[in-house]
Amino acid sequence: MSIRVILFDLDETLVDTVKSSLTATRRALDYLSPRIPEIDSGTVADQLVKEYMKIWEAADKTRPHPFDSAEELRIHFCRQAFEKVDIRDHSVADEAGKLVSQWSRENHALFPEAEEVLRTLGRSYRLGVVSNGFSEIQREKIEATGLDRFIEEFWISSDLGVEKPDPRVFDRAIEHFGVPPNEMAYVGDNPHKDVPAAQGAGLMAIWYDHGTRTPSQDHTPDHTITNLRELLAIFSEKR
Repeated sequence: MSIRVILFDLDETLVDTVKSSLTATRRALDYLSPRIPEIDSGTVADQLVKEYMKIWEAADKTRPHPFDSAEELRIHFCRQAFEKVDIRDHSVADEAGKLVSQWSRENHALFPEAEEVLRTLGRSYRLGVVSNGFSEIQREKIEATGLDRFIEEFWISSDLGVEKPDPRVFDRAIEHFGVPPNEMAYVGDNPHKDVPAAQGAGLMAIWYDHGTRTPSQDHTPDHTITNLRELLAIFSEKR
């Protein structure tokens, strides 16, 4: 059967999240470094950024975060990252979290080709997003990038109570679009979460390979792309 619905991951598939997060975190550390001599060391600053990103990646995103705002969540993660490099001044970590939150919001951006690809595919296919993440933060990205101009509906793991690689993350999307899973495709950047989740639910799995993740030995994607524009060739039949 032919594909009728194309679903996308959000982070590092449509939104250049790593770039915006790194930019915001490094900017915050540069701003704070005069007050904290340890951060002046490039090594410590690099380690802080790595620890922050690792903590974020490892967080349980199957339920809403327990904080009152996205800013408080980022402060919590900054405290953990600072403690990992033996900087235990919570007032500094708290200020870093506030700055990271502010500057992340300012830096959310789509990959350069994403808008063109979504606009083109949207003429022939119904489009949706299924993403791991905290709803408040993911919807912040959606609003900042204007993705709702192209995407029919969004599903975030903390709202669903399940996250990839669990195939059940697609249940609501399958129900919403009302088409068989084998008439749906999913595009994501993580071969260890996106590919098995999609294939486990019966969808075509397309891995967006940035060259930063090792391929899965257990799950082979149906297609691999290195640029979103390659989707236009894969789904050329209906255009």
